[in-house]
Amino acid sequence: MAGNTSPQKNCEVWKLSETAALTSCQEKESIREAAAWVELVTGEPLPYTDDLTRSLRSGEILCELLNVCVPGTVSKNTFHEVAQYLNQKSSGRLNSSMIDFKQRENISTFLKAARRLGVPEAGLFDTADLCKDESGATFAK
Repeated sequence: MAGNTSPQKNCEVWKLSETAALTSCQEKESIREAAAWVELVTGEPLPYTDDLTRSLRSGEILCELLNVCVPGTVSKNTFHEVAQYLNQKSSGRLNSSMIDFKQRENISTFLKAARRLGVPEAGLFDTADLCKDESGATFAK
């Protein structure tokens, strides 16, 4: 009987999809909790309320978050306000690779400062992770 699957196999597939759905729901909840925590600590709403990764991608909020937790950790002169570069881009004076560079530099500044403060490597992410992760799950952990 080709095309027929056993009830046991159907149950296994259902259990796998149920587990994946639970994991997805748990990740989404973790992301919401992380976003709420960042807003609470910084006292500012995230620029993209439904997108944690996009909100953190410039690295500015990460640096500000460190400064709220440990004042003076990252000098305001050390990290770049990417918004000014975005304004230059819209006027045609800057290419997107410059913006990417500034964002990565900000994230790197945050990671270096976090290491200096004793955050273990297991609690950190890689700069590329923030640039690639669309879900935000990497940062909600």
